[in-house]
Amino acid sequence: MDAKGSLLPEMKLQSTARGQGKPDWISYDSANQSILFDDSEVGADGRYLSGSLSHEATTSMTVFWLGHYAEEAPFASSGTYAYNIGPNHTSHQRDDSGDTYIVEQYNGTTYKGDSIQGFDGIPTVWSTVVNGSSHQFYANGINLNMQGDPTYSIPADTSLVVGAYSGSGYDFVGSMRELLIFDVALGDEDRMLVESYLANLIAPTQPEESLRLSHTDDGLLLEIPSQHILAQSSNLHDWTVVPYHYRSRTLEVSPTENRLFFKSQETFQTLPSGVVLFTRVASDTFREVQLHLDTGELYFIGEKSHGFDLYTSSGNHLWWCYMNTTSKGSGLLEYVMEHQGQAATDKESAIEAGWHTYTADKYRFLKLEPLEGQKTFVNQEGPQQAGQTDTTRAYSEDYRTIDHEALFFTLYQNSQNGHIYLGAGGDSVERQAGIIPPGDGTPEKDNGLRADIAFRATIELTEEQKMELLHQFLPQAAIHGPEAVAYEYQHPPGL
Repeated sequence: MDAKGSLLPEMKLQSTARGQGKPDWISYDSANQSILFDDSEVGADGRYLSGSLSHEATTSMTVFWLGHYAEEAPFASSGTYAYNIGPNHTSHQRDDSGDTYIVEQYNGTTYKGDSIQGFDGIPTVWSTVVNGSSHQFYANGINLNMQGDPTYSIPADTSLVVGAYSGSGYDFVGSMRELLIFDVALGDEDRMLVESYLANLIAPTQPEESLRLSHTDDGLLLEIPSQHILAQSSNLHDWTVVPYHYRSRTLEVSPTENRLFFKSQETFQTLPSGVVLFTRVASDTFREVQLHLDTGELYFIGEKSHGFDLYTSSGNHLWWCYMNTTSKGSGLLEYVMEHQGQAATDKESAIEAGWHTYTADKYRFLKLEPLEGQKTFVNQEGPQQAGQTDTTRAYSEDYRTIDHEALFFTLYQNSQNGHIYLGAGGDSVERQAGIIPPGDGTPEKDNGLRADIAFRATIELTEEQKMELLHQFLPQAAIHGPEAVAYEYQHPPGL
């Protein structure tokens, strides 16, 4: 039925047998107003609901269902599907991962989220929001951190299977009371309204989770509740955040660490020390962003000898390259570039350094400083024929090193298309090089400038913004510092 309660006969689902699947494997529980799926047979027979939706083609969809996965199901380690739209446009399944069961999404590619084993057998509000190139999965409002960079394109009047992947199996065992589908991506406020409505139907019970300590052969093992931040203290006053293995939700503790206190919680009232946040972005290869909340140190580390192109259109004078066209990461870098306290000053500096027409509000800048181990190179001569790459080979004698101290480097973003770029001011490069690097001889001087991606910046954020980041991104262990260098990378031809 539609949102007003009117029946939609063209969207009915029919109980469908696979092989000799028995009719009573799908039944109605009148006491709990739920449909029960009970294909407990290990054989190939099964039963599911099938039909189709009535909607226009879309790249966005929001799906809610109220119910639970059973604790045990035949072929649970192969994955059991609550529903599959498409097929393979968006789905919801429970599958094994290590020693637990996690939420998964399959739309031609398998994407993995957090463990949901704690919700087994418990009536739960499950919600999924897909929107073009993003997806979020929730259980009772808890973000399940679905990974990956998907692409969603859902054709009109697509099929719907409930209780299985398709006629091929992967049967759902559990119950489902409500299934709500919107052909748009709901915002957080609307999503939470629907979640609240469904929660009030059955008052879902959260799994009882608490910090647990157990003995192992090697010492002690802490088990941390899902989505909790772990902190430790030696005096119960000063707390330091401790990263842990978020997939298994465990931390090994040495028995020699005397008088340490631990606590885990979802929110903090004051910022603990030692919070490090991390994300990766990618174009051709990856770059890592590491932010220390208490000091404001940000490290941007990628590959050696990355190639830049010259841009002189409309009076600009800069060297540039893409940073995030194949993976935009978690959103941490975008948040920093939008909110950092030096944003206006960094933009003014960039405009003066070569980004002369980048005055619109959509452009954001983050000025970078080269780390000590960073190296910058320019090539000496162009090829005999423009466009050839025989004088722009990375790591070759085509290049000489120039002093990076006086070069202007910046990350910059077009907030309308989401692209983030790394750039170097054209005047600063030519002052150090003494020439305009010829690159491949084209007007863009492709790869005339190469630079190791090994930079730092100092970020100014308010305490409120730091707390917002702490509660949005789980802390990680620091892997970069002032001594960091770019990693070795075999550049494809022409890059």
